[in-house]
Amino acid sequence: MKSPLIFVSLLYFFGASPALAITFDIEFVSPGGGIPSFVYDDNGTPHIASFGNYATHDNGFWNVSTFHQPSHRESIGIDPNGQPVIAYTNYEEIGIARKVSDGSWIKTKIDAGKFIHPSMQVKAGKYHLAYWDQDAGSLKYASSMDGNTWTVETLDDDGLTGVWPNVQVHDDGKVLIAYTSADSSGQPAMVKLASKDNAGWSISNVDDVSESGTETWPSLEIDSFGRVHIVYAGSEDALWYAVFINNAWEKQKFFYRGVISDLLLLNDLPIVALRHTSQDDLYLAYLVDIWKYEIVDSNLTSAYAKLDLFEDKIGLAYTKDYRGASQIYFTEFQLNGEPFTTEIPEPSTIVLITFGMLLISTTLKSGPSYRK
Repeated sequence: MKSPLIFVSLLYFFGASPALAITFDIEFVSPGGGIPSFVYDDNGTPHIASFGNYATHDNGFWNVSTFHQPSHRESIGIDPNGQPVIAYTNYEEIGIARKVSDGSWIKTKIDAGKFIHPSMQVKAGKYHLAYWDQDAGSLKYASSMDGNTWTVETLDDDGLTGVWPNVQVHDDGKVLIAYTSADSSGQPAMVKLASKDNAGWSISNVDDVSESGTETWPSLEIDSFGRVHIVYAGSEDALWYAVFINNAWEKQKFFYRGVISDLLLLNDLPIVALRHTSQDDLYLAYLVDIWKYEIVDSNLTSAYAKLDLFEDKIGLAYTKDYRGASQIYFTEFQLNGEPFTTEIPEPSTIVLITFGMLLISTTLKSGPSYRK
């Protein structure tokens, strides 16, 4: 059963590959690495936060400064005044830092404790923040109308839960949080969804990920019809894509041996940033009629990435380890015409030929098109 995986890898490495549809002009942003958080403001200016550092692009240069230390994980947004606001966590508290017109940062403590994995969205003037309470093993949610006074709620404390939360707010004000629960040994067990409407909060299961064997990192988006899209690492050593349609989750595998970084919807179709754990490449995956892929960068021993969209421009901030040091990089691009060029052929007998020599012939196993 393992042979087809090897054969597809041979196709990828040795087969004649088509020219790339996208050119990625990659810029160095800053040292420090970590897990970057990235957002465009209303003028299309990128803002990045990572490990207590803040970077923005101005007059052709990246300006990097420190907004808070220590900071373990961050989530960045744009406040109602058009200024960056960063949720930060360390092993003592979770809070936000808001940049004001004179360039200084105003900090507000939200909750005390050992917190991790913040996810924040500022929508219609309201702040929404989901995070994992590592001491209590629970999912927490904090909200504020002004960034000063916060209401904190525990949404799920059923066992060890609330890991890797990702919050999104629909245009109608409905709040959605994708996250993961774990078993008693700390291994991922279930991808879950918390949702809040006028009737209050409800919790539902998305998928059993007890056989994933890796960090699930669920990422959530809401399309123009109000449908929920989630990508995550799940069973069969695969990445999964799920959409809630007709009161049920429609799921499909789309990549093997990967780690999810982020999900973005373009015209209601998913674009996913992910890292191939076997090849250490940073990929973008895009679903049109089938899944297609492009490599953004290679030889990454670790890669965490965030996507955002401004008009027809897509931005991608990511971490790359270079000579033992973790650094932040950035690229932005447009999808013009037919996007990504690399695709896995439908199940069939194929012949792999390179440099005029026959390498191998085999029959791929049946199943949907996805990279292995």
